Parts: sequence; C-alpha cells; structure tokens
Amino acid sequence: MMFNKTEDNWAVTSMELSYDTSEPLFDGATYGKSYFCPAQEVVTLYVANKPTVTARIKELRLQPFEVENGQFSPAHRCSKVIIDGLEETPFVQDETVPLAVGCTLALITLFILVGFSVHRAYNAAKVDYNSME
Repeated sequence: MMFNKTEDNWAVTSMELSYDTSEPLFDGATYGKSYFCPAQEVVTLYVANKPTVTARIKELRLQPFEVENGQFSPAHRCSKVIIDGLEETPFVQDETVPLAVGCTLALITLFILVGFSVHRAYNAAKVDYNSME
C-alpha cells in the first residue's frame, strides 16, 4: 500500500490486492446481460495469500461485455434477497400459489363444461323436431 501525505490529510495512492478465484464470484451472470444484486456480496481480498481485506458490496450492478452507449443491458438478478434487514437468504420462488390457481381454474372450467353438457343433454332430448312444421 502506498500513501500520500499532505499538511493535514493523507490518502491511499495505490494498493495491490488479489482475489482467490477458486470460488466463482457473481455466479449465474449471463453473457449479454448485466448482473444486479441488491443483497450484500462479501469479497475477501488477499495479500501474500493471507486474507487481508473484506469488501462488502451492496446494490451491485456489473456488465463486463457488450455495453452500448454507456447503458447496462437488461439485468440478471442474483438469487439473494434481504427481508426486513435480516441476513441474506437465498431467493427461492415458491410455485405453490401459481399451481393452486391453475388447478382451480382447470376444475372450474371442467365443471362448467360438464354442467353445460348435462344441461344440453336433458333439454335437447325434450325437443321433438318431427312435430315442427
């Protein structure tokens, strides 16, 4: 790390850190889309193979390729969410409600078709077309 000192202030002018790439970071990012994660990503940086700095990145949006006119492509959202400020938890979309609604609509449609068929069978059987002139 290199520092620069002025009269009352100091600043870091250069820093060399490395990242252990044995575990993928920002996993699931799709080529051609930006990566967006509102939850906190924790990145550990190393100096001489010792964990030295832990960076906590929140509201992250990245896109290394195909950036056009300085604008991000549509986002691929990460699978982490934070609920009421609690620790990050994996976001798993529950399919129970869509499945229940779909089954209910299918049953209602089936009941209507069966009811209409029964009603039509009884009412159509009572019409005598031979007596019509």
